[in-house]
Amino acid sequence: MTARPRWRTVFFRPANAATAVSVAAGLGCGILAASGHPYGAAISLLVAGVADLLDGPIARAFPGNAEQTLFGQRADSLADACNFGYAPALFGYFALDFQSPGHLAILFWWHVCAIGRLGAFDTFGLDEKEDNRYYRGVPTTLAALSIPIVYCLRGAVDYLTLQRIFLGFYPVMGFAMVSRLRLKKPKKVGIAVAVLVAAAAIARLVQGALAA
Repeated sequence: MTARPRWRTVFFRPANAATAVSVAAGLGCGILAASGHPYGAAISLLVAGVADLLDGPIARAFPGNAEQTLFGQRADSLADACNFGYAPALFGYFALDFQSPGHLAILFWWHVCAIGRLGAFDTFGLDEKEDNRYYRGVPTTLAALSIPIVYCLRGAVDYLTLQRIFLGFYPVMGFAMVSRLRLKKPKKVGIAVAVLVAAAAIARLVQGALAA
């Protein structure tokens, strides 16, 4: 009979540390949004996205055995459901005042699309062509990262205009997650660019928070 691996051998891995940071930031997004700190919530969502972008490269840099790899993949998928499904919905509810029945329907649509996207990815994986690998539909991480980036418009436009932008943004991006759109899986340069964009957005949001 094969012995089951001990908890610490599958959990305490470098890539899982990035996943834990992502989960903590996703939780922080919801708490800060509910507490009336929208800028902090947006920053937390960015941190969650960046940590999720980095867990893949970290896992490849520190490969584990089959059980460790499977655990990491499943933990990452569950974390994504929380961070990029629930957290953006909570951000919309509290930070954007999306609290009417119509607003709630939009947030529900987002969450259903995020879960559907994650389920499809776990089932079908990536499309492969020659030496390139492609996502089918916009990844939940990139979709969620775009929310705080768009929120950087706060201050540049009035609040009502910002709400209207997100009224269109949430359903369109939700559809993009479950669409047949093919996106090339980013490599090191692409991930580095995404991290730099997130860092610039964080700087802008910190500036907005200090000016508020």
